[in-house]
Amino acid sequence: YVNDENRMDIIKILITGPDSTSYSNGCFIFYLYFPNQYPTTPPSICL
Repeated sequence: YVNDENRMDIIKILITGPDSTSYSNGCFIFYLYFPNQYPTTPPSICL
């Protein structure tokens, strides 16, 4: 989701681990950054 309506170039992503794996009950947060040159330049991800 968009965390800040003033920064539409940053999207916060939350992925939860699948059941019955070592990642279950885990929450993993990523930030997807869209550069000013998007779509010519690809977005980047920060873990």
